[in-house]
Amino acid sequence: MGRADDPMAVVDNQGRVRGIQGLRVVDASIFPVVPCANTNFPVLMSAEKIAATMVP
Repeated sequence: MGRADDPMAVVDNQGRVRGIQGLRVVDASIFPVVPCANTNFPVLMSAEKIAATMVP
């Protein structure tokens, strides 16, 4: 996950994969820095946040 001008970023802040229309990814692979603790809770919270932006 990264800024629009970052060539290494694969997804934007809404989980949309760059270059592929209609595909979103929400798992620990989108984190710029993986937490050193259990990743379950951060992934769940990211999924909730991104899902909230998808539903009007």
